[in-house]
Amino acid sequence: MIVFVASYPRSGSHLTQMILKQCFGLDCYDSYQPKESPVSNWPIAALIGRRRWQQDSLQQFIDHARQSNELFLLRTHEKEKGDKSIYIVRDGRAVLASYQKFLRRLQNKDYSFSDLIEGKVWPGRWDEHVSFWLERSKSTTLVLRYEDLSTQPPLDQIGAFLDRPVLGDFSISFAELRAIDAGHFDVGHNGPGIEAVERDCSQLFWRHNETIMRHCGY
Repeated sequence: MIVFVASYPRSGSHLTQMILKQCFGLDCYDSYQPKESPVSNWPIAALIGRRRWQQDSLQQFIDHARQSNELFLLRTHEKEKGDKSIYIVRDGRAVLASYQKFLRRLQNKDYSFSDLIEGKVWPGRWDEHVSFWLERSKSTTLVLRYEDLSTQPPLDQIGAFLDRPVLGDFSISFAELRAIDAGHFDVGHNGPGIEAVERDCSQLFWRHNETIMRHCGY
């Protein structure tokens, strides 16, 4: 069987993978794996239990995982239907601010907050992405908040959803992650992102996102 570990970019999917690895002993595949780069090239690959699928295409791997009795976890930012999924949601202001930095640093692309809010950048509008996942059946979708994962992960809830025992507590600090890969782990909390969006683009952000933000408790 396959379980997607899904999120809008910069919402905490790598943190979730670390929790799944350390607390449940579960490895995870990635929908966006480089064609040639070995898993070991990334400093935190071992912490997130990164595995590399060997099929000729992502769809072939998904088909294989669906037909297997083994559990396969697959990280994605796409809108998936049907399969069991863990979805990570984070305060949209922090998400978009972090995503803006990420695109500047790794892709040398400078998008404004209005570009991101209006969905002019893949994978589209944040509110529509979150709404899609929240509308899925609760029997197949476990929604987790980044804010909870980063403070006290709900391990019993995750274990029950995956039918896996909790093997231990989560003990990796943000300082440790930043020491390993400061480029990827920039801040670790929502404050600076919230302040940036509220300062530069508050009215537009809330016009698009107020309903889903309030629904998620932000």
